[in-house]
Amino acid sequence: MSDPYFNNTLEGEGAGASEGAFPANHHTDPSCSFFLSVGLQTPAPAPPSAPPPQMHDKAQLVALALQHQCESQARLAEAAGGEENKVQSFFHSCRVPGISIWDYMKRIAKHSGCSPECFLVAFIYLDKYCMLTNNVLTFTNAHRLIITVVLISAKLRDDQFYSNAYFASIGGVGTSELNRLEIEMLKHINWDTWVEPSLYQQYYTALMETYGHLVTDVFVQQ
Repeated sequence: MSDPYFNNTLEGEGAGASEGAFPANHHTDPSCSFFLSVGLQTPAPAPPSAPPPQMHDKAQLVALALQHQCESQARLAEAAGGEENKVQSFFHSCRVPGISIWDYMKRIAKHSGCSPECFLVAFIYLDKYCMLTNNVLTFTNAHRLIITVVLISAKLRDDQFYSNAYFASIGGVGTSELNRLEIEMLKHINWDTWVEPSLYQQYYTALMETYGHLVTDVFVQQ
């Protein structure tokens, strides 16, 4: 499986970029166990306070939750002897990509033109995938999972959306690979893409209760 983007971070978008770093001195104590961070007791790091990220509030909430889950799984793997997760899938990379979850989400939010609601629906799809497959979200599978569920969500939620080829260029994967990942995701969630408004609200409330105080209100569009 090739990693054209994940092995070569874009200038200013890599994990080492200052706007993508997560300061260790900002924490919250999550108490919600509704979504994929079930039973999570470890603190969630906050994004930097400046500059404001190029993400809507819902994209920020999802990025925080996903980053938190990946960091928690990494700590569990370290405690277990260093093996992250023996389960492999089409979404797994051969190595941890060189871009943080926060920067990756910011890149997608900035260039995809997706609505804020699209990211929350994508999060619900990802959560459903994890529950139905018993796979956990890790730093080696998160990036491909994210770009795939955002693509599917955009097609089903937004009136206008870009092609698979364009999403592939944003996500750093080949078009043929993204096509395959899209089908794999839909098969694993049994092609069940309808999200009830009440379920959407439950997820949004759960994310806000856990990460809402970390969200930057200002949205910068460049």
